[in-house]
Amino acid sequence: MLAELLRRRPDCKIWYIDASKEMITRAKNKTGTAPLVQFIHGTEDDIPNSIGFNSVITNFYLDLFTDQQLKNVVHRIKMSLEREAIWIVTDFVDGHKWWQRLMLKAMYKFFRIACDIESKKLPPWNAVLLASARNKIQSKSFYKDFIKTACYRF
Repeated sequence: MLAELLRRRPDCKIWYIDASKEMITRAKNKTGTAPLVQFIHGTEDDIPNSIGFNSVITNFYLDLFTDQQLKNVVHRIKMSLEREAIWIVTDFVDGHKWWQRLMLKAMYKFFRIACDIESKKLPPWNAVLLASARNKIQSKSFYKDFIKTACYRF
């Protein structure tokens, strides 16, 4: 996604934050030496206080947290947003279908073992963002309503 964003908007200044050094290395390899990309190895806690973002994209990130952790993560990211900023989220949703619940259960079990995440279930990321944002601009569902992309204005 980073390479495509740079292709479409080469003048865009981007802060790429990831807790995985391997993911940062992959992103750097795909983008070359894009001078307007700042790479930070860390999490939302490592966002410099002096930065104000006009947009944020979190793909398959908010599902990693417990309900309380999610509220803290959203609050921390929100504090780095400028007025009228947008936040685009893509993540899993529970569409209350048996196969989605089975997939979520299997995924959470796997990631608790493989990645040591604390969460055992999908947190209500859409509700938490709705409560924190000024409004939801639009959303679209994919994969039979198992994945959702939503855009919120702050």
